[in-house]
Order: sequence, then structure tokens, then C-alpha cells
Amino acid sequence: MQIENEQNWYKIDQKTTIDSSEINKNGNDSVDKDAFMKLLVTQLKNQDPLNPMEDKEFIAQMAQFSTLEQIENMNTNLQKSQQDIKEVVEKLNVDYMTNQNNLYSAINSYKTSLDDSLKKQNDMYDEINSIRKTVETYVNNNIELLGDSNE
Repeated sequence: MQIENEQNWYKIDQKTTIDSSEINKNGNDSVDKDAFMKLLVTQLKNQDPLNPMEDKEFIAQMAQFSTLEQIENMNTNLQKSQQDIKEVVEKLNVDYMTNQNNLYSAINSYKTSLDDSLKKQNDMYDEINSIRKTVETYVNNNIELLGDSNE
């Protein structure tokens, strides 16, 4: 059996030739497992009954088919794993951004609360100063009155 991708045809024996358009429907030059099976079945159909394919050659082709299928399965699994990893990373990014936004909101809320407390504290300080000045004025005025009455 001879496969020639550059010329896009597959030569099975001297009598049978399969055009790549019959076998390879995925548009590239690689031979997929369906194409491989078609080639193998065609080869078995067209073999000379008096000179059949040797067991070693048949076993080698079956091993190639098995290997091809395992590689395709592994490729599918890797693609699925990559997609799963991508989804997990995207979810982690979303969770990270959500946590960052929540943290930022909490910090702003805490800052606002501290600013309000500081303003209340300053207002109380101003009120205490005002009361202190009033008391000082009252005491000073009463001392003067008391001082006048002692004389």
C-alpha cells in the first residue's frame, strides 16, 4: 500500500486507486481514521486470494490504526482539558475581580465611616471649646463681680 499526499491520491495496488476527495473530507492532507479504515478494507477486498496479505503486515496496519485512534482520543482529551483549564482560569479571574471590587467597596465604606467619626469628633471638640470659652467668660465675669463685692 502506498500513500502519496503530495499528489492527493492513494494507491492500494496496481489496479485500485482511491481519490483523496473520497476519503479525506476534512479538507487537509492528513489521513484520518475513517480514511485509514477505508484504505484497509479496500486493500483487503482487492488482495489476491492466492497471495493474501501477510499476517505481519496486517497486524502492523491494525497496530497503526489502533495507535491513530489512541492519538486522536488523547488529542480530544487534551483539548477538553485545555478548555476546562481555560474555564477555571476565567472563573478565577472573575472571582478575583469580584473580590477586589468587594474589598475596594469595603475599604471605601470604612473610610467614609472613619471620616464621619472624625467629623463628629471635631464637631464635639468645637462644642467643648465653645462651652469652655463660655464657662471661662462666666467665671471671669463672676470673679470680677466677686472681686468688686470684697472691696
